[in-house]
Amino acid sequence: MFQADRAAVAEAIDADAFDALAELLGDALGEVVDLFLEDAPLLLGRLNEAIVAGDAQNAARLGHTLKGSAANLGMLRLSELCQVLEAAAKDGDTSALAQRRPQLQQEYRRALAALDEKGFRSDATGSALEITDR
Repeated sequence: MFQADRAAVAEAIDADAFDALAELLGDALGEVVDLFLEDAPLLLGRLNEAIVAGDAQNAARLGHTLKGSAANLGMLRLSELCQVLEAAAKDGDTSALAQRRPQLQQEYRRALAALDEKGFRSDATGSALEITDR
Protein backbone atom coordinates (compact mmCIF):
# COMPACT_ATOMS: atom_id res chain seq x y z
CA MET A 1 0.00 0.00 0.00
CA PHE A 2 1.10 3.56 -0.63
CA GLN A 3 2.22 5.79 2.21
CA ALA A 4 -1.26 7.04 3.00
CA ASP A 5 -3.12 7.39 6.25
CA ARG A 6 -5.43 4.40 6.76
CA ALA A 7 -8.43 6.56 7.66
CA ALA A 8 -7.98 8.68 4.55
CA VAL A 9 -7.67 5.53 2.45
CA ALA A 10 -10.85 4.14 3.97
CA GLU A 11 -12.63 7.38 3.07
CA ALA A 12 -11.32 7.37 -0.50
CA ILE A 13 -14.13 5.06 -1.63
CA ASP A 14 -17.65 5.34 -0.29
CA ALA A 15 -18.35 1.82 0.97
CA ASP A 16 -22.09 1.99 0.39
CA ALA A 17 -21.72 3.18 -3.19
CA PHE A 18 -19.03 0.60 -3.95
CA ASP A 19 -21.04 -2.22 -2.38
CA ALA A 20 -24.14 -1.22 -4.34
CA LEU A 21 -22.12 -1.26 -7.54
CA ALA A 22 -20.67 -4.66 -6.64
CA GLU A 23 -24.15 -6.02 -6.03
CA LEU A 24 -25.42 -4.58 -9.30
CA LEU A 25 -22.49 -5.72 -11.46
CA GLY A 26 -21.50 -8.96 -9.78
CA ASP A 27 -18.48 -10.48 -11.49
CA ALA A 28 -18.35 -7.62 -13.99
CA LEU A 29 -17.17 -5.28 -11.21
CA GLY A 30 -13.62 -6.46 -11.80
CA GLU A 31 -13.82 -5.42 -15.43
CA VAL A 32 -15.09 -1.95 -14.49
CA VAL A 33 -12.30 -1.51 -11.95
CA ASP A 34 -9.75 -2.76 -14.48
CA LEU A 35 -10.96 -0.18 -17.00
CA PHE A 36 -10.57 2.55 -14.39
CA LEU A 37 -7.07 1.32 -13.53
CA GLU A 38 -6.14 1.39 -17.22
CA ASP A 39 -7.76 4.71 -18.12
CA ALA A 40 -7.27 6.83 -15.02
CA PRO A 41 -3.48 7.13 -15.24
CA LEU A 42 -3.79 8.30 -18.85
CA LEU A 43 -6.55 10.78 -17.99
CA LEU A 44 -4.61 12.07 -15.00
CA GLY A 45 -1.44 12.45 -17.02
CA ARG A 46 -3.26 14.40 -19.73
CA LEU A 47 -5.09 16.48 -17.12
CA ASN A 48 -1.82 17.32 -15.45
CA GLU A 49 -0.25 18.26 -18.77
CA ALA A 50 -3.23 20.51 -19.55
CA ILE A 51 -2.91 22.19 -16.15
CA VAL A 52 0.82 22.75 -16.57
CA ALA A 53 0.27 24.12 -20.10
CA GLY A 54 -2.56 26.39 -18.94
CA ASP A 55 -4.95 24.64 -21.32
CA ALA A 56 -8.20 25.26 -19.46
CA GLN A 57 -10.43 23.81 -22.18
CA ASN A 58 -8.73 20.41 -22.14
CA ALA A 59 -8.46 20.51 -18.35
CA ALA A 60 -12.23 20.98 -18.12
CA ARG A 61 -12.92 18.10 -20.50
CA LEU A 62 -10.49 15.74 -18.79
CA GLY A 63 -11.67 16.74 -15.32
CA HIS A 64 -15.24 16.04 -16.37
CA THR A 65 -14.33 12.59 -17.70
CA LEU A 66 -12.37 11.64 -14.61
CA LYS A 67 -15.13 12.99 -12.37
CA GLY A 68 -17.60 10.52 -13.84
CA SER A 69 -15.20 7.58 -13.76
CA ALA A 70 -14.37 8.19 -10.12
CA ALA A 71 -18.00 8.70 -9.12
CA ASN A 72 -19.01 5.43 -10.78
CA LEU A 73 -16.70 3.56 -8.40
CA GLY A 74 -17.72 5.49 -5.29
CA MET A 75 -14.56 7.62 -5.25
CA LEU A 76 -16.59 10.59 -4.17
CA ARG A 77 -13.72 12.71 -2.85
CA LEU A 78 -11.78 12.29 -6.10
CA SER A 79 -14.93 12.98 -8.08
CA GLU A 80 -15.70 16.13 -6.08
CA LEU A 81 -12.14 17.37 -6.55
CA CYS A 82 -12.44 16.78 -10.29
CA GLN A 83 -15.68 18.77 -10.25
CA VAL A 84 -13.85 21.66 -8.57
CA LEU A 85 -11.09 21.42 -11.18
CA GLU A 86 -13.62 21.29 -14.01
CA ALA A 87 -15.37 24.41 -12.71
CA ALA A 88 -12.09 26.28 -12.28
CA ALA A 89 -11.07 25.31 -15.80
CA LYS A 90 -14.39 26.47 -17.25
CA ASP A 91 -13.82 29.78 -15.45
CA GLY A 92 -10.33 29.96 -16.94
CA ASP A 93 -8.78 29.99 -13.46
CA THR A 94 -5.49 28.30 -14.28
CA SER A 95 -3.91 29.32 -10.97
CA ALA A 96 -6.64 27.42 -9.08
CA LEU A 97 -5.95 24.41 -11.29
CA ALA A 98 -2.25 24.54 -10.50
CA GLN A 99 -2.93 24.89 -6.78
CA ARG A 100 -5.10 21.74 -6.78
CA ARG A 101 -2.55 19.52 -8.54
CA PRO A 102 -1.00 18.15 -5.32
CA GLN A 103 -4.42 17.46 -3.85
CA LEU A 104 -5.44 15.62 -7.03
CA GLN A 105 -2.33 13.46 -6.84
CA GLN A 106 -2.91 12.69 -3.18
CA GLU A 107 -6.57 11.77 -3.63
CA TYR A 108 -5.79 9.58 -6.64
CA ARG A 109 -3.18 7.70 -4.60
CA ARG A 110 -5.69 7.23 -1.81
CA ALA A 111 -8.21 5.83 -4.27
CA LEU A 112 -5.62 3.39 -5.64
CA ALA A 113 -4.72 2.32 -2.10
CA ALA A 114 -8.41 1.80 -1.30
CA LEU A 115 -8.84 -0.36 -4.40
CA ASP A 116 -5.74 -2.27 -3.37
CA GLU A 117 -7.28 -2.91 0.06
CA LYS A 118 -10.40 -4.21 -1.70
CA GLY A 119 -8.27 -6.71 -3.59
CA PHE A 120 -7.87 -4.86 -6.89
CA ARG A 121 -4.23 -4.52 -7.83
CA SER A 122 -2.84 -1.63 -9.76
CA ASP A 123 0.56 -1.29 -11.35
CA ALA A 124 0.09 2.50 -11.26
CA THR A 125 1.81 4.50 -8.57
CA GLY A 126 0.44 7.90 -9.37
CA SER A 127 3.38 8.55 -11.67
CA ALA A 128 0.98 9.97 -14.25
CA LEU A 129 0.91 13.07 -12.09
CA GLU A 130 4.65 13.33 -11.58
CA ILE A 131 5.14 15.81 -14.39
CA THR A 132 7.17 18.80 -13.38
CA ASP A 133 6.22 22.36 -14.27
CA ARG A 134 7.72 23.46 -17.54
